[in-house]
Amino acid sequence: MDKGVRTAYILLIIGLMLVIVSAISFYFFSSERFAYTVVSYAIFGGGFGLLGDGIGRLNAARLEKKDPERMKIINIEKNDERNIAINEKAGSKSFTFSQYLFTAVIVVLAILRVELRTLLILLSTDLIILVYSLCIRLKLYKEM
Repeated sequence: MDKGVRTAYILLIIGLMLVIVSAISFYFFSSERFAYTVVSYAIFGGGFGLLGDGIGRLNAARLEKKDPERMKIINIEKNDERNIAINEKAGSKSFTFSQYLFTAVIVVLAILRVELRTLLILLSTDLIILVYSLCIRLKLYKEM
């Protein structure tokens, strides 16, 4: 078993375990405090994310064994400079749009007089994203 397939199985098992743990916590803590419910949903989402990633990796490994010539074509397409430039530009445009959308949501929630803690969490998240973006930009300016 090669390293990629082993990683896929590990992700699959961890994801399945997280989904089971979240189902058990739903059963035992569903009527308890709100924090338990939120943690259960977070574990549930993370478990299904890992489960999907493991299934996708196993499917890619199966496809590579079944049709290696097709995988070569897919890898060439994925690493093509034109496709990389298109993906980076699309990511940049979607990031800019998401910043405007996130700001609009914060303003709407402030108008609706949502609890201050919620607004502060959203604002701090937005600030962290912007600082991270700035750090990446500065790193890229130094490299290029």
